[in-house]
Amino acid sequence: MDYDELYDRAEEKISETVDEERFEVPEPETMQEGEKTIIKNFSKIADKLRRPEEHMMNFLRRELGVPGSVEGSRAVFQGRITERKVSDKVSQYVDDFVICPACEKVDTELVEEERIKKIKCEACGAKQAVRQF
Repeated sequence: MDYDELYDRAEEKISETVDEERFEVPEPETMQEGEKTIIKNFSKIADKLRRPEEHMMNFLRRELGVPGSVEGSRAVFQGRITERKVSDKVSQYVDDFVICPACEKVDTELVEEERIKKIKCEACGAKQAVRQF
């Protein structure tokens, strides 16, 4: 094999494994307790996404349309919410506030510039305003 063939082969192997294996959002572990829905691993999810718990909680409260609070490492919502709906809203949060809209990498952070929240990508340098809630 010549250099170009080896290079192409190595590039294929790297691009197949790096992004998929490096970032995986933990599935929300939900449980029902009376008329409350609890996400048991809420802090773990926020830590993995590198986002403030309060920001993520505000998003979920608004999107789910129910009151809720953070209690220790758990999120507690008033009302019975299906695990599927919680999972869909966490995925939506990742799409809206974690993944870079320019390069689709997850190496981002939320920054505030002139009272406007933006996603700043550490990989490509792009900045984009995100919706406020």
